[in-house]
Amino acid sequence: GEGQLDSPKDVAVSSDGLVFVLDEKNSRVQVFDSSGGFVRSIGGQGEEDGQFRSPQGVAVGADGEVLVSDDLRHDVQVFTAEGAFIQRLDWIDADGMDLTCPMALACDSSGRVF
Repeated sequence: GEGQLDSPKDVAVSSDGLVFVLDEKNSRVQVFDSSGGFVRSIGGQGEEDGQFRSPQGVAVGADGEVLVSDDLRHDVQVFTAEGAFIQRLDWIDADGMDLTCPMALACDSSGRVF
């Protein structure tokens, strides 16, 4: 249910104090306020944009966007802080290698994703 976690795997905190917890077994990110109160969830199990197969990492960018890596979808999905799907990222690097099994994420103050 809402606020119930099953295998929390990663956590990120936004500049306004919201806590984003990657809830791996429930294929979602749960959002809590700074006092631990449930605010909303992002995602759910599935193959469509905005859904996850095996979420692994969560990060919050300087602009407040929420990024979630999924190692079975081989992508990173980007959401608004309110949980609306924005886009799917699936990079190909300079050597022509696809993004494969992304795990942990981090964002810096310039908006770069690591």
